[in-house]
Amino acid sequence: MEPLRQGMTLKASCLGSSAPSYRVEVALDEEGIAGAECSCPVGASGQCKHIAALLLTWLNNPESFAQIADTQTALEERSKPELIALVRQMLQRYPDLEYLLQLPLPIKRTDQTTINPAVIRRQVSHAFGGSSNAFSA
Repeated sequence: MEPLRQGMTLKASCLGSSAPSYRVEVALDEEGIAGAECSCPVGASGQCKHIAALLLTWLNNPESFAQIADTQTALEERSKPELIALVRQMLQRYPDLEYLLQLPLPIKRTDQTTINPAVIRRQVSHAFGGSSNAFSA
């Protein structure tokens, strides 16, 4: 387990019995545990041995947690070539995400003047598992 702390969130990758590793995350607030999640079969409820191990590690050895920047900051600190390389790695690992490159950007672009209906049809088709018959009008 390599424990990380991102603000008030504890994260780790934990060896598992049903998968090579599980993603474990615990959000803390002033009152204690605000939420917890693990990718193991029982961890969605926030109550599993991997979450317990992460919390025990925090209680007994908080200095072992490496501080990492939040996602927004980590992305802003990267150069354009680094971001492109990162996206390529993500697409190699999760090829189904390639359709996201067709989505409109959440920021206003000056060269974006119209919405392409074909792109929207592909997105809707992908969202409904490839059933494009209803959207081919």
